[in-house]
Amino acid sequence: MRTMGAVLQRNSLPKKARPTEPYDYADAKAAGHKIAQARRIAVRELEEATLAAAEAEWKYHAVKTEKIAELRANEVGITEIQERIKGENDVNALLYEREKAKYLVLIAQEKLHSIDGERATFHRLVEWSMQVERTMPT
Repeated sequence: MRTMGAVLQRNSLPKKARPTEPYDYADAKAAGHKIAQARRIAVRELEEATLAAAEAEWKYHAVKTEKIAELRANEVGITEIQERIKGENDVNALLYEREKAKYLVLIAQEKLHSIDGERATFHRLVEWSMQVERTMPT
């Protein structure tokens, strides 16, 4: 999956707008549009990852609860239940999926944070461009 973060790192600033020269309106608009689009995608990915994490959490607890109830019905002690649950392949597989989903949420949050940092840098460059434009002779 190609992420907008990777695209932004390579292409967020138009070629003719570098830190040594001010933005013109078209350059600023194009760069702003790319950053806004990347942010919308990152927010959507974070929402999807959060929902997937919640679903993985629910599935894990549902299966674990079912296994515990099954063992309790057979009058197995709490300590033994805890040990047996650790050895249940389906519970462990769901635990893995739950943990993976949690980390995918963290990755999505970091991506959004990175884009927000680029956005702040973009705003500083626009402000700088406006100051340079005011001081340039006409």
